[in-house]
Amino acid sequence: MEGEHREGMKCECKHHKVVPMMLILIALVFLLKGFGVVTSGFTDIAWPILLGVAGFTKLKQGKCKCC
Repeated sequence: MEGEHREGMKCECKHHKVVPMMLILIALVFLLKGFGVVTSGFTDIAWPILLGVAGFTKLKQGKCKCC
């Protein structure tokens, strides 16, 4: 019964956290731009890099027992 999801149980595999963390970082970049903390030049290059890292990480990782 490996890989079977049980109600109330969460998978602790690290690869499930990559995309949500990247979305949080992208939101933080735009929030800092909105408050004027960072310049638009930084945000213009930061969000594509963060998306690329998230995509590459998800592509590189195989499936775990829970998937």
